[in-house]
Amino acid sequence: MPNQGQQDSKVLSPRALAHVVLRTSNFKPMVAFYKAFLGAHATFENEFLSFLTYDGEHHRIAIGNVSGTSEQAPTSAGLEHLAFPFIICKIFFQRIHSGKLEESSLSGL
Repeated sequence: MPNQGQQDSKVLSPRALAHVVLRTSNFKPMVAFYKAFLGAHATFENEFLSFLTYDGEHHRIAIGNVSGTSEQAPTSAGLEHLAFPFIICKIFFQRIHSGKLEESSLSGL
């Protein structure tokens, strides 16, 4: 039993990750890739910003068109990867091999 006056030190974790925001100077190919790979659609999109979703959320991925960005050196700090759980691995491999994702759409991502 905790001492009176002591706060419970348990952290309340979120139930899910709501969304990710990416910035790129390779805007159109990156938006096209995530639309094709995730079966996503834009809830808002202009030449500077795209909000993409694949479920009932307003957006799961936002992509910002930021000129002047460049590839980071492999030793730079930053986002390493994104992971999306698919119910069946077969669906993941179908997305990759469906022809929707051309090799050219993967370059520069």
